[in-house]
Amino acid sequence: MKTNAKIRVALVGMAAAALALTGCSAAGGATAGGEVVVGALTSLSGANSPSGKNWLEGFKIGLDYVTGGTGAVDGTKITVEEVDDRTDPNTAMTEATNLVGRGVNIIAGTQSSGIALNLAGFAEENDILYITGSANSNQITGANKNTFRGSRQAYQDVATIVEGLGDKVDGAKIGILAHDIEYGKSLIETTKEIIGDRAESITEVLAPFPTDDVAPYVQRIKSGNFDIVIPFWSGDVTAMWRALEQQDIFSNAQVMSNIGMRPTWPTYAEIESPNVSLFTSYVGNEVDNDAARFLDKEVAALGHEVDYIHADGFLAAQMIAHAVGETNAGTTADMVAALEGYSFESPRGPTSIRAKDHALIAPMVFLHFKDGKAVVDQLIDGESIAPPLP
Repeated sequence: MKTNAKIRVALVGMAAAALALTGCSAAGGATAGGEVVVGALTSLSGANSPSGKNWLEGFKIGLDYVTGGTGAVDGTKITVEEVDDRTDPNTAMTEATNLVGRGVNIIAGTQSSGIALNLAGFAEENDILYITGSANSNQITGANKNTFRGSRQAYQDVATIVEGLGDKVDGAKIGILAHDIEYGKSLIETTKEIIGDRAESITEVLAPFPTDDVAPYVQRIKSGNFDIVIPFWSGDVTAMWRALEQQDIFSNAQVMSNIGMRPTWPTYAEIESPNVSLFTSYVGNEVDNDAARFLDKEVAALGHEVDYIHADGFLAAQMIAHAVGETNAGTTADMVAALEGYSFESPRGPTSIRAKDHALIAPMVFLHFKDGKAVVDQLIDGESIAPPLP
């Protein structure tokens, strides 16, 4: 975009002038021992606001953890500027442009895959560091040198499903219930890519996002007489899950689903069926490390219950602190180099950033509910479900 190009040129000129005067390279206009401003651009209003707020909570807790409560790493203060993208692509790009115009060159966040893809291109155009929020489109991975994943991606979800189903996918009729957005489409495409000819058929039922009346779409799932049903649902899952129950889907098909945010868990807990298998990227307490204990404790202190979105925000803060600390608040290129191949202990367990395409490699979790409580069945090693290299 012309606007972005102008911003980039202006910033390059400003940076060159600053370097000529100080002899230092800088992140977001900061020098080593100074201050770095990070734009936390996420959904604080609109359809994705529940997850956006949790991500921001996790991000701030993660920053507190990694800086020991000082807000600084190796003498450089990290200041967070919170910005609401309103779950709207146009607003997100306007706010990102405003951040860069103010000299910010580290942006993290957004829960929307569509917005994240736009921000990935924006990051490359303006030579800033961008770390995604809980946006799972496969296209984000390897988008460019400036963009890093801050969460799992569609491939890892589907690979986890295949791990759980095993040979049940062979010759099966599979029905996918999803929203007609980038999130749902990416997961459908990936399911077809991974399972392929092993299944007799893979049929998708797409609903608008958000969906006011889920019944017609669940009825189409029932009419399909599928052996396996996979819901890839965004936002509030309560109506969808109960509609599946009302249509006896849990009795007639194997259902494999990622679980939603913590407030939705009582809905999942209502169904205790051998035909239901659940997974996610973080439950809480399944990993015994300092990062997980700190996250769980601090979220509880806020009066909330921890979920996977908090963990995504937390590890994004760990990544940014590492990039800033390792480079003494260096250039974008320096920070990119510091993150490529970086391995660390996040709340999810052993976590690494693949150097070639910036995929985030971390464990996934199988669980079930017993007497209303989540019970962890198995941790899936991150390397076993890693997306293929480009």
